[in-house]
Amino acid sequence: TRKTKNHDRYFLTFLLAYNGTDEMLQAIKKIAKKKTKKINEKVLLENLWTGSLPPVDLVIRTGCEGDPHNSAGFMMWQTAYSQFYFTKTLFPDFSPEEFEKIIKDFSKRERRFGK
Repeated sequence: TRKTKNHDRYFLTFLLAYNGTDEMLQAIKKIAKKKTKKINEKVLLENLWTGSLPPVDLVIRTGCEGDPHNSAGFMMWQTAYSQFYFTKTLFPDFSPEEFEKIIKDFSKRERRFGK
């Protein structure tokens, strides 16, 4: 991280043992404890664990068996306009070549941002 600390154009984030439902609940509890009068999107984002992260462009879901679209509350607020890529490859077997293939696929997608 020291070598890239001044880079602010691209971000790669790994979330391990993350639970979006817990994140949302903790944010709501923090807001309630502060007795915030005006609650809006900005206030909610500031109180999320992942609130300091930039908007998510692409989510790569590894190890998808059965229903790959079951995201179990994964970053439910932050991924509203994200693109998703599902692969059966388990994370330990996920290769740089597969990552590159996914990035190339993503670069060809038309982003609509909810439109």
